[in-house]
Amino acid sequence: MVMYGAFLPITGSLSDFVGRKNIFLLGLIFFSIGFLLGGIIDNYAYILFFRAICGIAAAAVTTSATSLLASHIDEAKRPKAFSIFGIFLGVGMIAGPLVASGFNYVSRGWTIFSVITALILLLLFISLIYVSDKTRYAYTKFDWFGGMVLTLFLLSTVSLISFLPIWSITNRKVAFLIIVSLICALALYGIEKSAKNPVLDLTIFKNRTFSSMSITTLLLGFGYISIMFYFPYYFKTTTDFTSFQVGVIMTVATLPSFIFPPIIAKFRSSLNNGCLLKATLVLLSVSPLYLNYVLGSEGILHYCVAMFLLGSSFGISLSYIDGVAVSSVDVYQSGLAAGTFNTFRIGGESISIPLVSTVITLLNNKISNNNASGIIMNNHFINNVGSRLTTSTSITLLAMSFICLIFSILVLILYYTSKKRNQAYENFQE
Repeated sequence: MVMYGAFLPITGSLSDFVGRKNIFLLGLIFFSIGFLLGGIIDNYAYILFFRAICGIAAAAVTTSATSLLASHIDEAKRPKAFSIFGIFLGVGMIAGPLVASGFNYVSRGWTIFSVITALILLLLFISLIYVSDKTRYAYTKFDWFGGMVLTLFLLSTVSLISFLPIWSITNRKVAFLIIVSLICALALYGIEKSAKNPVLDLTIFKNRTFSSMSITTLLLGFGYISIMFYFPYYFKTTTDFTSFQVGVIMTVATLPSFIFPPIIAKFRSSLNNGCLLKATLVLLSVSPLYLNYVLGSEGILHYCVAMFLLGSSFGISLSYIDGVAVSSVDVYQSGLAAGTFNTFRIGGESISIPLVSTVITLLNNKISNNNASGIIMNNHFINNVGSRLTTSTSITLLAMSFICLIFSILVLILYYTSKKRNQAYENFQE
């Protein structure tokens, strides 16, 4: 995941120069090789190495796939195409972990799974070789130096965020990564400011539609992904739920990713992007409130409803958010847009997961048992630890709802002012 997040921008920008199809196929073949060798080799160091290759290759596939859709499909058909793209994302998110975990019960299951996956990807690679590439190549010199500094900055920053919950703040590794990140950030600013064709073109954020989608994907990482990672621990600590019951609740949270994209794809002509964006933001703001309301419930049904509502924000977003973000820029910049947008997505998730857990832990340490009982009186607790943790979780959910609401207003302002500007420009052209 660290390598994936670090290499998203450079692979996206590179696809605008050497061809999106070329980067897609290169990523596909390297992911196949990395996945295959990582599955059959029984050595920890080599497994880490090949997983790193998979991360870089996955970044190449992710950025080039969305930019290929934007450049190869007519504008009128693009919304439905990205809705179908969302269907496959949803299916992959649900089916992938289930299938992979199922192979754990088979002798040498992980090796078998790796071989099968690699063969499927190799067949896909062969089938795509003769597909035409409509990329408008950028013939100016690629900003290799800026790309390397940006990648090093993201590598150090994502590593810092990912390992901070494990390392203490006084750890020398933390200090080293902070220094590297700061140096790279300052160097990157100077390099990109003078570069003729910067790998990180900050002018892309002047596009209000792109900025609104980037902020939305940050909110999804903050308001959905972080909860998905935290709540299994919460259930185990504060409830009598079995592992199976916890699994059912968390599975319900992922179901909207499978349910909503195909439904939206079927009725895409009747559902505009603004309507879907509003639904996403409303669910992101309201769902934490309802989840807060059901904290302490003894049955799983209330939690299932709350998690389904929360997951619906993410499930709905799969059908439009990538398409709107990448399609909002000129076609020749779609690779850059895809890389930048997905960096926001992965960065939001990488930051939010440890951030939310850390905030809840700090609150939990500061709240006394008596205060916890006074704040939440009607819920049922199994012990004092559960009481404190429920209180700190409740406070965090309320704060998350408020933050999502404030930024949702900003997103809607950016999106609709951009839409009005585009309409005014089209009227002027006519």
